[in-house]
Amino acid sequence: MSGMNVINGFAKEIFEKIEENGGETKLDPSQSSLILGISAVVGVLVSMITVKYMRRKSLLLAGHILLCIFLTLVGIFIDKA
Repeated sequence: MSGMNVINGFAKEIFEKIEENGGETKLDPSQSSLILGISAVVGVLVSMITVKYMRRKSLLLAGHILLCIFLTLVGIFIDKA
C-alpha cells in the first residue's frame, strides 16, 4: 500500500482544495489530475522497460524510496496549501 490509490482517486478534490486555500497554479484541477495520470502511465512504461535490465529487487527498493520521497513532498505541499 503506497497511498497513490488515494491520491489518484481524490486528485481533483485535492487540487481543488489546494486552490481554495490560496495555492497558486496555472492549471485547473482537471488538468492537474490529467497530468498526474499521464505521469503514472509514463512511470509504468519506464518500469516495464527497466525491469528487463535491472534486478526486480533493486527496482522495488528504488521505487519505494522514490515513492516515499515524493509522497512526503505531496504531504508537505498540501499541508502548506
